[in-house]
Amino acid sequence: PTLVKCTGRHRAVGCSLLNSGLFDAMRFHRNIVATFCGHDHHNDAVMRRDGIFLCYGRVQSKTPPIDWEGTGGDLPFQLGARVIEVNMKPEHQTCSTWIHGEKGGVENDSYITLYPYKDPPPSKLWRCLSSSLLPKVIHLLVILALTAYIILYPEYEDP
Repeated sequence: PTLVKCTGRHRAVGCSLLNSGLFDAMRFHRNIVATFCGHDHHNDAVMRRDGIFLCYGRVQSKTPPIDWEGTGGDLPFQLGARVIEVNMKPEHQTCSTWIHGEKGGVENDSYITLYPYKDPPPSKLWRCLSSSLLPKVIHLLVILALTAYIILYPEYEDP
């Protein structure tokens, strides 16, 4: 932390320079739903890459110091833990995760079903952009814009 602060930076990336191929191996075998890792600073996330969830654990204590990144300020969330629930009953296999906060209870909007995964419904904007109607609407708008331009700015004629 001291070296990071001496360089004038408040955060440092702690990833390895060596690509061990672990993620490629998990992707190749197609039997990994999610991975979980500990985490000790100012962000919290669950991401999905190539069909595999990458889940950070929640900051759980103030030791080691959670402000090692410098003057990041107070945490934007309460301390807590990522809970993982796996149900292996053959008729109903599931995997879910959520944040249990230090003040007790499940944190709002933190519950995620990892398996079986259902893609979220597309947004209204995406449905509009991917519909076959969009090119027709754009074509119509271009024609209307050109018509308006011709009406508003007629050619100048010499007398």
